[in-house]
Amino acid sequence: MNETARDRSPESLENEIIALTHRLKRLRPALSPSMDGLTPMEVHALVLLFCADEKRRSVKPSDIARHLRVSPSAVSQFLKSLERKGFIVRTRAESDSRSVCIGLTEKGQSLSAQLRRERSKQFMDMVESVGVDNMNQLIVILEKICDYAEGSDSFVPVSHECGIPGRGVPCA
Repeated sequence: MNETARDRSPESLENEIIALTHRLKRLRPALSPSMDGLTPMEVHALVLLFCADEKRRSVKPSDIARHLRVSPSAVSQFLKSLERKGFIVRTRAESDSRSVCIGLTEKGQSLSAQLRRERSKQFMDMVESVGVDNMNQLIVILEKICDYAEGSDSFVPVSHECGIPGRGVPCA
């Protein structure tokens, strides 16, 4: 009997799902040579800003901190780095002169768009390797798990939104 067809106990299922989740958490897409010198947080921030730019939304450092779940001081540090590298600009918010909005420069827009294309290609490669039917099956199963969790008192909602109005899914 092959491994996918064997009977597993609920305890075994739990252990295998936890182990697979940990395997996935240890992996992230490799940065392309064009991303050389950027940290993963800087790349995430660029993607977040690109998403906001597409929607014509402004982004504050606090939005980035909330989305990436890092401290405002950490955000400040990598925004300074992105600004020095010419990828972003900071401007005063029109509605509140004490507030700063972050925007992409042309160089930042170009790099962010390239990153999105590369991530999309990586995903398409994964779909080709795993198979469309298996990916559809995964979606159905994950939807069932989400439906169960959302209807259960054993789970509580946690916000992972980027804070950009009109965006109902995580940006990056």
